Amino acid sequence: MKGVDEGDKLAGERNFDMLVSERGLSVMPNYQLDEWPADCPYCGEPITLLIDGSAGDQSLIDDCAVCCRPIVVDIRVDPVDGVNVTVHSEDE
Repeated sequence: MKGVDEGDKLAGERNFDMLVSERGLSVMPNYQLDEWPADCPYCGEPITLLIDGSAGDQSLIDDCAVCCRPIVVDIRVDPVDGVNVTVHSEDE
């Protein structure tokens, strides 16, 4: 390819992760993700959510890894009380 160094090409045994590691690059911004235990509101199975409390108040949908139903995750950040996470079904 024109303009691309041979060293920059990804070949056979060299994969993207190795290239990123060698160059000291970061693929994702530096998020502060915390694990948050919860139970699926549909099937009751325990799940672990990854929460980014640094993003402020949020509401998002995550699928249950067991029953694949959509779980509404509400994240509220309070300067005094910290992060509070609640989960519920879409119809609640």
